[in-house]
Amino acid sequence: MNKDQLQDFLNRHQLTQKDIAWMTGKSIRTVQFWLSGVHPVPQMVDMLCKAIDQDRINFDWIVATLGE
Repeated sequence: MNKDQLQDFLNRHQLTQKDIAWMTGKSIRTVQFWLSGVHPVPQMVDMLCKAIDQDRINFDWIVATLGE
């Protein structure tokens, strides 16, 4: 996954940088680095996004599992 694909994912699911930071356990600054291309998007983030896109996991499960 590249930075543009991550941004497309966020847009499609109406997620913010804060949302993806929370789901991945990373800081908003780290997410900004991914989106700017300073750092590559980690493989685990790519896998999370694909699992969501393929309906293998959903946001209700993520919230229930990670807590608010």
